[in-house]
Order: sequence, then structure tokens, then C-alpha cells
Amino acid sequence: MTRSLSLALCLFAAVGLPAQRARLVQPPPTHTPATTEKPPYTATIVTTVDQTLADGNTIHHEQTETQARDSQGRTRTEHQLGTTSTANPKVVVTVMDPVSETFTSWVVGSGVATVRPMHSTASPTAVRSPATSESSVSAGEASPRVHDDIKMENLGTREIQGVEATGRRTIRTIPAGQEGNSEPIVSTRETWMSRTLNLTMLSISESPKEGKRMSAVTELQQGEPDAALFQPPPDYNIKQDQ
Repeated sequence: MTRSLSLALCLFAAVGLPAQRARLVQPPPTHTPATTEKPPYTATIVTTVDQTLADGNTIHHEQTETQARDSQGRTRTEHQLGTTSTANPKVVVTVMDPVSETFTSWVVGSGVATVRPMHSTASPTAVRSPATSESSVSAGEASPRVHDDIKMENLGTREIQGVEATGRRTIRTIPAGQEGNSEPIVSTRETWMSRTLNLTMLSISESPKEGKRMSAVTELQQGEPDAALFQPPPDYNIKQDQ
């Protein structure tokens, strides 16, 4: 009886082994790798700054900027030097191209475009996207210091220009005496970020010292921008700068 059982077990193992080997040599199932690319878009961003002086006088500035990103990761920023009240303001265009690893910039109407390698220390400082990064700091807003009291609040989600945005509010308190102030100075910053586009849809900063600054995406088109936007006009002279 024992010998018969041992023989049966050996036969079962001999039959099952090829099947096990067959399963082992089969190729693993294929699957689509996850992509980290961000969707292309074109956006118009309007920034306003309002200040109230001690005598009750008010100052208002407004600036409009356009941004675009294509499926290759190239980004284009067009912004005005100065504000809407500036006489004959210059319009600067900057393009960051990770494909060719270059920065390209030009002043509209100048007839000259400058191309620099991305690794160059002389890369144009005008290449910036103040509304694309959640960590961007508003102009005039100093970085927090060790003694400042920082509190953060999650504001949930809301829809802005047809996309879902996640909100966060940061409350910064400068204790009395840190800047010669007799009372604490409280400032707030609220941001609404589209994780899908990696784009800040709305940013509002308020401070007793700096007034109120708001940057908002007022127009948004999702989809591939015109490829010509990422190149200087065809009649421009190209200057290579190392």
C-alpha cells in the first residue's frame, strides 16, 4: 500500500512538472507604462495689485500674461514689462525647450531673438511662470523666518475654468517686535492648484504691508497649442548666446 502511494505521487509530480515549467517560461503580461507628461494647454492669466495708503489713497496695477505648454514639454510665456498704465510697454516672450535644451527669448517687434543653452548661467531670468507653480512667491512677499507663525488650511476642491482645483490657505503671523511692529502682522495666501495641468488657477495674497495681489486664469484652452508659438518669428535674426 505504501509502495503504491509513493509510485502515484511520483507519477503526479512527473506530470505536473512540465505544466509548471510551461507557466514559468510564459512572458509576463504587458501593460502600458504610466506617463508623467502633463496635458498641453494655453492660458491667459491676469494679475492685479491693489494697495491702500495711510492717507486713504489707492493704487491699482494690472498685468496680463499668456502661457502655453505643448505635449513635448515646451513652455511659452508672454508677459508685459510694466503694467497696463505703462506707456509703450515692452512685451517679452520666453520659450523653454527641454527637447533642444535651450531657452529662447525675444522682445516683440525687436527683430532679434536670443537662444541660450538651458545649463547656461546666463539663462534669461525672464523665463518664469509665476502662476504655474504652487510654491511661487508673490512679488514683494518675503520668505517666512524662523520666528514667524505659519498655519495651513486645506480648502477642498472647486472647479475653475472647467478644471478641478485643490485649495490651500497659508496664514503667516509676524510676532510683535520682529520688524519694529507694535502688534502682530497677519498675512494670508490662498492658492487653487490644478494637479492635472500643474497650473495654479487662482492665487490671492493679502498683507497689511503689501496690499492685495490676485492672479487668476481668466481663459483656458486645453489641447495642443500652435507649434509656431514656440519659435521666434521667421524674419527675426537669431543670436546664439553661451
